Amino acid sequence: MKETMNKDEEYLYAELEEDVIDTYKKIIASRYFTASHLEEVAAEAKQRIHLHRSVEAHTFYLLYMKGVYSLSISCSTYEEFDRRFQHFFTSMSAAIVESVEDIKHDSELYQAFLEQVLFHFVYDMEGQHAPWSRLLQRMLATMPVEHLEPLYRFLNNAITTRYPARDVSLLFSYVTLIVGKEKEALSLLTESILPVTEHEVTIHFQCLKKRERWETMKQWFTELFSHKPNGPYGSLQPLADEMQAHIHRDPVELKQIWNRWLLAPSYNRFRSLTRHLEQQEVENIVDELLPKMRERFHQIETVSTYMKLLHSFRRFDEASRYFLQHERDPFRLRPEKTDMLDLLFKERPDLIKPIYHQFVVRLVEKKSRAHYEHAVHFIKFLKRIYENNNERDLFLAYVKRMKKTYRTYRAFVEELKTIER
Repeated sequence: MKETMNKDEEYLYAELEEDVIDTYKKIIASRYFTASHLEEVAAEAKQRIHLHRSVEAHTFYLLYMKGVYSLSISCSTYEEFDRRFQHFFTSMSAAIVESVEDIKHDSELYQAFLEQVLFHFVYDMEGQHAPWSRLLQRMLATMPVEHLEPLYRFLNNAITTRYPARDVSLLFSYVTLIVGKEKEALSLLTESILPVTEHEVTIHFQCLKKRERWETMKQWFTELFSHKPNGPYGSLQPLADEMQAHIHRDPVELKQIWNRWLLAPSYNRFRSLTRHLEQQEVENIVDELLPKMRERFHQIETVSTYMKLLHSFRRFDEASRYFLQHERDPFRLRPEKTDMLDLLFKERPDLIKPIYHQFVVRLVEKKSRAHYEHAVHFIKFLKRIYENNNERDLFLAYVKRMKKTYRTYRAFVEELKTIER
């Protein structure tokens, strides 16, 4: 393995070698491994850094990864224990990304470490299982911008003279896209990697979305997925829908987009699909969506998104109807529902009063101390509403009536007494 390292790394690795071999043996142990077992192995490996204080954290993790990877290849065990090695490399990559945060302020130190990573990246460029592409992809998310163009030039020179593994070509295409060479990035995919899966190019399309390059995204869909010009595009379908919403006004196409959205409603996706529209256009879409969502209240995410839409667009009457007609468990309200109730309390106390009254009855009928306490919580809100309307006598009459109605519910009557203190 030492021929794959520079002189400084050889010296440092000699210090770590016994630990690396021990970790490698644990990874290929014959016993059954769960995800938690694998995480324990990775965590134990990361803890060993405390035994080697002369080694910088990022370098320690990098050499540890290199050592375990080299053993998996030289001993021909990678394919048999593929899942285990991938889990280990993912964990160590995360540790590297976290540790390089400490040197990002020093451009020379960061560049020196990046060159270390690239040394192994190039050496193992043709290896189908090398972990360096995934490591570099993680590093790119927070890489200082001044290192991006030099990284592109380095990869461009290194890759054109070799036969890189598939993930290496995908990474190079992504780096090319990041530095703004969109046509070249697409060509790298169409000329050497097709066909691609949706998962393989997700980061590419996310980059195009972030830059709002909708027409470019359309071209990428056309060229990368020419075998299905109208989709569906699997995991990329939400991005395809967002693209179509931005560049098309065809009513038929837009209807299909919103019908797909209704299958798995998401407030964030709603905002993404409508952020380019005028306010009135968005209001019109909400008017069309809400009735269709009411037919799908059996889905938790539909209710959650429905409530967020009501809150965002201040649909108070519809919120009131929902709580009165559909809310069966006021004891366990999700955050978006409590947010809506808070807004109603502030803006439309006339609407929230019957909701609180109904909540109180439903909670008391559960006949448990916890439910009684929660019922009194809502009664205290009612007290504030009545008092704000100069209706204290009505409120006291209400409390008196509750004591009489539920006089056999001793624990509840005790809780009611806290209102009078």
